Amino acid sequence: MKQKILSFLIAILVAMMVPIGTRAEAIELPVDAGASGYTTFYAPFAASLPNAVKAYAVEGVEADVLTLVEKADVSAGEGVILKGEGSFSLTYASETTSDWTGNMLEGSLMNTNVDVEEGYAYYQFNEDDAIWYKVTDFPFTNSAYKAYLKLPEQLVEG
Repeated sequence: MKQKILSFLIAILVAMMVPIGTRAEAIELPVDAGASGYTTFYAPFAASLPNAVKAYAVEGVEADVLTLVEKADVSAGEGVILKGEGSFSLTYASETTSDWTGNMLEGSLMNTNVDVEEGYAYYQFNEDDAIWYKVTDFPFTNSAYKAYLKLPEQLVEG
């Protein structure tokens, strides 16, 4: 709960940094998909996707295989996996059409130390090889505007 409140407050601060007179539709955040073409993202606002960029939520895991569900847009305060080429921008959207219920990705709007919560396993995404690596040293630092995976231990084998 504290993380959601902090994210909300940071979103307000981000909005306050936008120059007066800027239309909300003009607010953009740059994203770099890196060499693998995949990255994670955590948005302070709802965002539309540029052409040729796909967004995915993680809505399940079975036998260490993630269930990815494609989304039409990005919801504020949700972690997301983005697939695209090179650099692109996510643009503010006044609302989203996708249902983000069940998304297992979490994230942060600033560099954040994440402590272990009993009963969960944590994973960070490596953009160079597009692989999720299990976190073993806590607290770990989650980078600004990035998502991480927090899974109930009973869903994770070994």
